[in-house]
Amino acid sequence: MGLHSKLIVILATLAISSASTVVNLTKDNWDSETKGKAVWVKFCTEACSHCQKMYIAWERLGDYMHENESVLIGKVNCDKETELCEAHNVLGTPTLLWGSNVYDLRDYAGEKTFLAMKEWSDEVLIPSCSPDNLQPCTDKEKQNIKEWMALSVEAIQEMIDGVAQKEKEIKLQNKEGMDILQKKYDETNQEHTTHKAKILAEIKFLKRIRSTLAEKNV
Repeated sequence: MGLHSKLIVILATLAISSASTVVNLTKDNWDSETKGKAVWVKFCTEACSHCQKMYIAWERLGDYMHENESVLIGKVNCDKETELCEAHNVLGTPTLLWGSNVYDLRDYAGEKTFLAMKEWSDEVLIPSCSPDNLQPCTDKEKQNIKEWMALSVEAIQEMIDGVAQKEKEIKLQNKEGMDILQKKYDETNQEHTTHKAKILAEIKFLKRIRSTLAEKNV
């Protein structure tokens, strides 16, 4: 075993023997642990070799973020928490999902070294305004949340449906606009093609005239 391999084994042993600062998430504690926080969660399986390779880097990231109470670095064992992994559409491991709040998780596709993840988390992993975390909210956002929390579930659903309908209308308007542009492009392109064909035919005919004249002058 080389020096580099021995060092990895030693570091892994030390990491395992010490208390992990990465939060082990399950379907039972997911809501309570992630509430009001920016989150970054690693979904893995025990047989995943890539998960094993990034184990130390993820543990170091957990240590680095441990003092930041507004950020959670977590992990989910998909061998045991299949329901939780399916709920977040985890199709392969490792899958790293992050979000300024737990309601909007996105896939991380960057480098998986500690330094790369540390730098990225410092820039991006910042809590956003939510009903569970009012600290980053503006006064206007706080007022909106206060008013919306006083409504019924049905009223909120109507608001969601209304916004979704507006989104559909905008998409439809955009499609109609694109269709008009596409039609105009097709018409212009056809005109250009026809005009070009006429020019080429005229050039070809003139060349035939030139050739005929040249033969007569021989």
